[in-house]
Formats: sequence, structure tokens, C-alpha cells
Amino acid sequence: MSEFPLSSSANYFEESPRKKWSLRIDSRYDKHVIPVEKERFLIGTGEACDIQLDSDTLPELFAVLVVNDDSITFEVLGQGPRLMHNGISADSVDLMPGESADFGNYSLTLLPFSAGPKPDGPDDEQGFRIDESITELIEMIEREEEFADDYLAKHTLVTRALLQAIEDAGVKEDDREQNGDIHRPHAA
Repeated sequence: MSEFPLSSSANYFEESPRKKWSLRIDSRYDKHVIPVEKERFLIGTGEACDIQLDSDTLPELFAVLVVNDDSITFEVLGQGPRLMHNGISADSVDLMPGESADFGNYSLTLLPFSAGPKPDGPDDEQGFRIDESITELIEMIEREEEFADDYLAKHTLVTRALLQAIEDAGVKEDDREQNGDIHRPHAA
């Protein structure tokens, strides 16, 4: 088994006018080049991830890659190894063509797209299994979408709660100032 099988079921080696970028993922033992065909990729060890890595240091859902016009945004979603870009630790980076981001034992590089040879055999390098039925593939995609939607909904709720707490704290301080509960030194 490859060190990081990819769970996506798409055949990445067919020509498509939408393809603009490729992602090269390097580890100590292996290297894969994946054409970018989607607007968003989930990275982690979980089955719902588009790029499923075999690692003891990565969580089930580690990061999301978001495709932009000129770059790809690599955003860490939770715990795991540090994301390093140009020697600097970050939670989110915009990768331009030719740039790399390192995390754990992996390096991800954004490259211009180039079609490669089609892999041989029913189990290609992307982890596609011929024995999966269309129904199973649709169910897998629906689970991935549901997982991502749940994450985004939770993220939105947390953000709203934090904004409300900040707003409430500001209102309470204003009330205390108006009631004379806060004494500020007067300038001479």
C-alpha cells in the first residue's frame, strides 16, 4: 500500500479544460501529482478526505485547500503538525505556482497542470477501486459533503458566538462608564 492513498474516485489523468493546477505531494517515501479539478480539497487521514494521508501525526481532518484564480489557499482546520511556508509557521497560506507548504512528513507544492500517463490496473495510484459501484461512490461523496457542511455550520456558530461575546463585552463596558462604575484618571 502506498504511504498515502488518495480516496477521490475521479480519473485525474483525462484531459479537462478546467484544470489549471496540479498538486505534488511528497513524503519521505513517495510522491504523487494530483491535477486540481475541484474548488475544495479536504486533507487528513479520514475516509471523507479528498487527499487521504497515512500518518500518525495527522488528524482525520487536518486542512482544506481552496482553489483561487491565482493561488490555492491551504488552511489548517484543527490540531496536527505545524504548517510551514517559507520557514514560517502559519495556520493559513496562499500558495502561488512553484511554492510549497510543509506539514509533518509531507510537502505540498502547487504546479501548473500537466497530464500524466494513465496508471495501469484496476487499483490506480489515486486509490480508485473499480469494485465500487456508482451508488457507493455517490454515497461517499454525499458523506463528504455532509461532513464539510457540518464543519462549516459549526465554524459559523462559533464565529457568531465569539462576535456576540465581544459585542456584549463592549456594551457592558459602555454601561459601566455611563453609570460611573469606571473611573478614568483626568488629564491635567
